[in-house]
Amino acid sequence: MNRTLKLAGWVLFIAGCVVVGGFLVHGLVTDDETPGYLKAAVAAIYAGLALLLVYVLRQRLADRKTERYKDVQL
Repeated sequence: MNRTLKLAGWVLFIAGCVVVGGFLVHGLVTDDETPGYLKAAVAAIYAGLALLLVYVLRQRLADRKTERYKDVQL
């Protein structure tokens, strides 16, 4: 039960951050007065976060196969 609540909390938090970030990026990109270097910097931040997320997910999936304590109950 705790694990489900923790996962649900993280999913809701990340989904909310993605939605708010999406609105901010959309407003930044559609604004003609925003300098190009600022748009590029924000794009680099989001691309870096996406790459780190993919890296962590791949690492967790790879580690899951060789997890020694998978069947241990707390």
